[in-house]
Amino acid sequence: MIYEETYQFLLHNVSSKEFDVCLYSLLNVDWDGIIQVSPIQTSERIGTKKKYMKEMIKRLASQKRQNVFIPNETNEGTKYRFNLGPTRNLGFNRKTDKYCKKYSFFYTKAFRQLPLNAKRLLLMAAFRMSTLKSEKIMFSYNEIVPNTKNQGNRFFTKSRLEDAIQAIKSSELNDIVSIELENNPYSYTEDPIDAIVFSFKNGTLNDFLENHTERDLLRKHIYQAGFPEYINDEVCKEIEGVGMSLYKSLLKIDKQKSNKQEVISGAKDELLKLARFIYNAAIKKLSLALHSKPELLAHPKQASAYFSTLICDEVTQEMKSFVHQKESIKSLLNNDFLHQGISSKAAGEEVGFIEVDKHIQPIREKYNKTAHISDILSIWYEKWVVSRYDSLVEDAKILQTSTSEEQVEKIKEKRDWTSVQSAFDSIRSLKARTYEQLDKLAGQVKSYGNKAIFLDGPSTFFDAEKQSLKDYFAFQMENLQKLTAASA
Repeated sequence: MIYEETYQFLLHNVSSKEFDVCLYSLLNVDWDGIIQVSPIQTSERIGTKKKYMKEMIKRLASQKRQNVFIPNETNEGTKYRFNLGPTRNLGFNRKTDKYCKKYSFFYTKAFRQLPLNAKRLLLMAAFRMSTLKSEKIMFSYNEIVPNTKNQGNRFFTKSRLEDAIQAIKSSELNDIVSIELENNPYSYTEDPIDAIVFSFKNGTLNDFLENHTERDLLRKHIYQAGFPEYINDEVCKEIEGVGMSLYKSLLKIDKQKSNKQEVISGAKDELLKLARFIYNAAIKKLSLALHSKPELLAHPKQASAYFSTLICDEVTQEMKSFVHQKESIKSLLNNDFLHQGISSKAAGEEVGFIEVDKHIQPIREKYNKTAHISDILSIWYEKWVVSRYDSLVEDAKILQTSTSEEQVEKIKEKRDWTSVQSAFDSIRSLKARTYEQLDKLAGQVKSYGNKAIFLDGPSTFFDAEKQSLKDYFAFQMENLQKLTAASA
């Protein structure tokens, strides 16, 4: 999407070629806002020289251009993050935020050959078409050309508007849009022109390009991890859905915790990096699994469920790591004598509480961020287990109570169950796997051998997590057994 912030930037801050660079970059950004095409590929696509492309990127990365391109070092070299709009934090709200779709005509040679003001005019029209969802839209004249009250846009005058309209009419885009200058019959002014009407060709509203950058990355990572076969779109969509859910869930929990407590500096960026790391690690494991589970390629929903389990496994490993870090930092914070000694040695004399507190502050901030992320991962894990468990219980209830043979058979096929007993076995299996996983995590943290950690710290965390889920399982199982007794 071309969000309103990006729309305003394109109208007021770029040259004609920079306009094309930004539009093409928007078509090739991932969930983190990283542009996944090289400057050379971009220059070839928009029809400009490589040297000029480098100059444009340098300008777009400058403070004068609001640092729209942020250099980002990766294993594949320097890439750039597009620093406008909610792309990176996935915070877009379709109900309230305005946006323009990436219409196909933006990416044509005819559009690229237009002068800057003609591009601006078409972007304004396309943005309004997108927000109003109508292929015929109107601007009052002074929305575009400034009047004495300084309305409109400073880059347009009457003659510039006329030149822009003529440029569009003289181009191949004349087949896409017609522009008419009209007099408003309800106006009290004597101006010869009151309105500018854009009429787009039927179907233009839905003729837009979609960003498949994440899909390309998914196929690339699966291939690089050792699985050479093509992954079809349906499977890709399911995998992408699980990945997007991970991002959104972590950010939602972060927002909820921040609203109740305080915003932790740097936590959001850390979470986004962590989400990408978890997602990529799970993709590598999926690639290896596809060799022994080729049936996943033919059953997208099964692939989704399997990948979700891989995501969960990666989350638990990161949770273990952050719990260990949290306890290590906590033990350091609690060592008052150590901080007193370090602060006094640095000052060359005995220091008081204020100086020691200043010394501790960076450690405290690190602890707060680590504890915050640790709690978020714990909440996510618990929600994931509960969701899986609830889904199994719900299907088991349908198996017990439904009078529809078709519905029962559908559940059996979905779960690969043969009877109600199979359903109970699946529920017990999920519980056993959860307990085993939490016990294993507690054991691994204990075995790290960090003597600075209080021995009961990490294991207490996982014991509490296990007890919380055990209580929930017991409650749900009791209800299910009551239902079984009642239906017997």
